[in-house]
Amino acid sequence: MALQRFEALLRCDFLTERGRANLYWLAAEAARGVDDAKHADALAGYLVAASVVPSDPEIKDKMGRARAM
Repeated sequence: MALQRFEALLRCDFLTERGRANLYWLAAEAARGVDDAKHADALAGYLVAASVVPSDPEIKDKMGRARAM
């Protein structure tokens, strides 16, 4: 059920770039083990969204983990 809400929030225009990246990460976590296609899509969305966010150690770590998955 959380995945549906995350997907609905991703369609809104009120998110910052960092907020959108974080929401994609949460959607990927919610989809893990439930829907492999949505999990992969959310990770890809995270990589795109995080690429425009000023990099910090957390972002770099998550981007590395998203690429590995």
